[in-house]
Amino acid sequence: MLRGALEHCGYRVFVAAGDGEARSILLKEDINLLVVDVALGSEAGIALADRAEGLGIPSLLISGDVERMKALAAAPRPFIAKPFRLAEFADRISEILAAPKD
Repeated sequence: MLRGALEHCGYRVFVAAGDGEARSILLKEDINLLVVDVALGSEAGIALADRAEGLGIPSLLISGDVERMKALAAAPRPFIAKPFRLAEFADRISEILAAPKD
């Protein structure tokens, strides 16, 4: 569903089945933003976001877990809580991509 919404907004989207495949895509493709669910393994989603940011790629974390959302709210990284509306998701991505690069 998210892939279709992003493609409808004009984005080119890569989907990975797990963190290994995602890491490979981050290294091989021209990626502007990583969107990752923190439920990807115990800490794999956050570790993947750390890896992306080390490559200069911003990330947007997603979570529906109340405890993880509390931790993410205190972190400096953008996140969005599930459930969310597709318009909210698209707006959040636009904000991140429009932000000045450090």
